Amino acid sequence: MYNILSVRSWAIMERSFLFMLYITLSYIHAEIDTLWTRDYSIDDSCFAGAGDYDIVKLNSENFILLADFFCDDDDSVSMVLGLLKIDIAGNVIWSHRIDSTGVAYNSVNIEYTSDGGFIIGAKYIKNSVSRFCIIKTDSTGEQDWQSTFLWGSANELTSIGTAIDGGYTLTGYSYQSGNITGKFVKIDSLGNEMWEKDFSGVVTSQEEILSGSFILGLTLPSRVAMINEFGDSLWTKQYFDIGYPAFHMITIDDHGGYILVGNSDLPDGYGNNDIVILKIDSLGNDEWHMNYGTAQDDYGYSIINTVTGGYAIAGVLNNKAYVLLIDSLGNEEWSSTMANSISFMYDIVGSGVNKYISIGRNESLVPNAVSVWSIFSSCIGDLDDDGYITPEDVSVLMFSIMNGEDFMDNADMNYDTNMDIIDLLMLIDIENSNTDEACH
Repeated sequence: MYNILSVRSWAIMERSFLFMLYITLSYIHAEIDTLWTRDYSIDDSCFAGAGDYDIVKLNSENFILLADFFCDDDDSVSMVLGLLKIDIAGNVIWSHRIDSTGVAYNSVNIEYTSDGGFIIGAKYIKNSVSRFCIIKTDSTGEQDWQSTFLWGSANELTSIGTAIDGGYTLTGYSYQSGNITGKFVKIDSLGNEMWEKDFSGVVTSQEEILSGSFILGLTLPSRVAMINEFGDSLWTKQYFDIGYPAFHMITIDDHGGYILVGNSDLPDGYGNNDIVILKIDSLGNDEWHMNYGTAQDDYGYSIINTVTGGYAIAGVLNNKAYVLLIDSLGNEEWSSTMANSISFMYDIVGSGVNKYISIGRNESLVPNAVSVWSIFSSCIGDLDDDGYITPEDVSVLMFSIMNGEDFMDNADMNYDTNMDIIDLLMLIDIENSNTDEACH
């Protein structure tokens, strides 16, 4: 609570007290700023491919990027995987190229493994036949082993996950003679298949829970399913209120239950495909859902919990890379497109309090580039950027006003482009009403 005020500032506040009648907590907002943007390749002869890129946070200072590239080598073009380690400022620490003669790779996703290495999921195409491909590397990106899986004439991996028992899990589908079969595959720590479970349609996403069970997103038809550690079905739910969604990611919700993001052709939506976010409880019951979109096709690819109790989403809006922050009930707090032309954002991770790093592709660059954005969501009133509204923030603003300091966007509580006593009154009210609450 902030109660200690100078005689001068209290007199000013007393003359302005009537303005307090109109103050509510609805003026807590955030602004977005791009700290840096960098574009990456693994060689001067390579440019960004069309796979799903992924980013993994290793610690507070380092991140791993996965992408695929078209590389022009000796007058022949190959499709390869690129693995890059970067620091918090976007500098490349090391990079590795993963390829094989006669094989085309498309990236899917990457996970950090318990031994400090990485497990990579990819699509592997040889002799016009696609396979699930799993690649294990050590902590420096050097390959340990590679496994492929084949069931039909076409086999598409959609995600890879790490399992509690030290193995890995795969999702996707196989196609044979006009029939699509969804796949959930459990493999051991060396890439050997242990068991698989078939579904109708496509298994698009997965998440393991502490009990060893798995929650899955499926489409054709759209639904969410829970299976146990042996692949036996526990429950399946469909959600007719949100059309026919394809869920690209499932995350365990810090509030309990699960949060999913994808895209759906909603009957009352904005366009052919909207970004759709679904919050469900532990039994799969719909708690709330939201959609965001334009008249174009819009997609949600990644969702994470934020330290402020909401969620950050990466995707595509109106053909542009897009980041969206929502509160715990799905209401928008801020959003921004990250490029001025055709671009994509596939994944996002937290990099600090109200800070995020995301990865995607920018087609306005020649050649097309793997782009990484470092994003800062500055909360209005959080003047010391610690993620909270505290007495320290009030002190900073009071000192700035009394000493005629330069205007700070982050201190303009009522958005009138002035920094004055009204902003101070509003900030004090927030601090007194939200002691130790996260700024959001």
